[in-house]
Amino acid sequence: MSNLLQKSEENYKTANWAVKKEFFSVAISRQYYCMFQNLLNFLITTPKEPYTLQELKDWQRSTSEFKGSHGSTFRYFNEELQKSTKIQNWEKVKAINFLKSFRALRNTSDYTNDKIEEKDWNTSRGYFEYIEKVIGLLKKELKEND
Repeated sequence: MSNLLQKSEENYKTANWAVKKEFFSVAISRQYYCMFQNLLNFLITTPKEPYTLQELKDWQRSTSEFKGSHGSTFRYFNEELQKSTKIQNWEKVKAINFLKSFRALRNTSDYTNDKIEEKDWNTSRGYFEYIEKVIGLLKKELKEND
């Protein structure tokens, strides 16, 4: 198992522990990073021309649509997503919108004075499950095309 997948698994377990303690801000943050590390691992291992971690962390490669420290990673994921012939266009749009919304919710959870509640956790869980599903579909499609 790669170190990124190990970290992802640890964040997943931590998120679930935090929910049991009703630490919803922590749970959302850890769940987001579980997804993000899985996304990084996908991009450096799965595409025909894998990306480097340096490319994925390069803020200069961010676009107006995908800003900030995770912008280049989202941009490259979107490029891989758009190459898919098996994922419907509406599913692609939904995945990118959920990715952006999940990040915004994680930012609210981590950096604001807003109270984070169980309903916010449930929203983040929906984002998480959908994005993880799409990553899985892309992995499957790329393996079939090898």
